[in-house]
Formats: sequence, structure tokens, C-alpha cells
Amino acid sequence: MSATIKRKADIWFVSISVATDSTRDENQVSKTVGIDLGIKTLATLSDGTIFENPKIYYKYEKQLKRAHKNLSRKKKGSKNRAKARLKLSKLYYKISCVVDDYLHKMTRQIANNYHTVVLEDLNVKGIMKNRKLSKAIAQSNFYKLRLFLLGKCEDVRFVDRFYPSSKTCSSCGNIQDMPLQKRTYECKKCGIQIDRDLNAAINILRQGLPEVKPVEMKALA
Repeated sequence: MSATIKRKADIWFVSISVATDSTRDENQVSKTVGIDLGIKTLATLSDGTIFENPKIYYKYEKQLKRAHKNLSRKKKGSKNRAKARLKLSKLYYKISCVVDDYLHKMTRQIANNYHTVVLEDLNVKGIMKNRKLSKAIAQSNFYKLRLFLLGKCEDVRFVDRFYPSSKTCSSCGNIQDMPLQKRTYECKKCGIQIDRDLNAAINILRQGLPEVKPVEMKALA
């Protein structure tokens, strides 16, 4: 149908789009899941499945600092500066490949196992204003993860960003404050103790799919 030519670092790519008939069996997957995105754990699913945050950028942080420092020492307009810039571009490209590989495998696994996915409509730009969390959030690639899910999953729904998924008890509906450093939700009303991310994921599923019965949700908890 079309072809797009791109260059990354010193590598050329051609992306070709084609039209094909769908081979997906509609009866193969019918399950639904809510997903809570976070920094410590990249994604926690309402059925208890966890995808850890690989923190890929942190692993390459020292290499990036050295590459940037090496570039800054080169004389502007020189061949050595061009070589240093190319070396830095290759490193960034390598990191992006590692990130994309992890996210593609993760989202493919989700798409293969669940028909309907419910996400929180995060205000990433707003959260990025928090200086203490901005770096960790940027390196978690929430926006790219969302795009990959939209491209792979049959049905993706979103919960309003102002819905208090982390503060609401998934068992009784009680709402209470939950500081970021507290990892276990302890309800002051019904006494349930549950991982805060799992609690949020269950609430996100319930809010995004109100037709799901409370009994089923309690079983998930």
C-alpha cells in the first residue's frame, strides 16, 4: 500500500504497509483486564499478573554520560565531532531498540490473552511537572506503551484520569488517602489488605466495565 524511508543514526529503514485479511479467531480470547501503570512495577493487571519495570535507561546512563562528555570536548565543525555525534546517535538508537523490544513483547502477551483492556487516562504531561518523578516517568514510556496496546488489542477503554483508583478500596468502595510510599492498601472500613497496584487495577477494570459483576471482582481480589 505504501512505503516509508527513514534514517536512524547511520542506518536506513524501509517500512512497508500491506493489506491482509484478519486471521484472528474472535472466540479465542474473551477475557477482560484492568491495568495499573506505575514506576516501580511497570504494569499490574487486575488478575495479579505483573510486568516489572526493566529500567533500561538506568543501565545505559553511564555510557550516555561518557558519550555526551566526549561530544562536548570535540571542536565544532570537526570530523571528530561528527564521529562522536554519530556514536551518541547509535547509542540512543540501541536503547530505543531495547525499550521497544520489551514493550512489544509485553503488549503482545497482553493482546494474546485479553480481549478488552481498561487503562487509566493518565495526564503524563501534568505528572512530568513533578521534579522528583519526572525522570522515572519519562523513562517508563507510558505513552509508547499506550500506543502499542491500542495497536494490538481488540478493545481498549479508558478510565477518567480523576478517578481515585489508588485511594478506593476494591472490596467495599471506601476512599482513603494513600501516600506514594505506602505499597499495601489497608482499608480502614473493611480491613482488607492488598497490594496498592493490584487494588488500583481491579478498580480500573470495574470502573471501565461497569457490567462486570462485583462478585467476579471480589474473586479477582
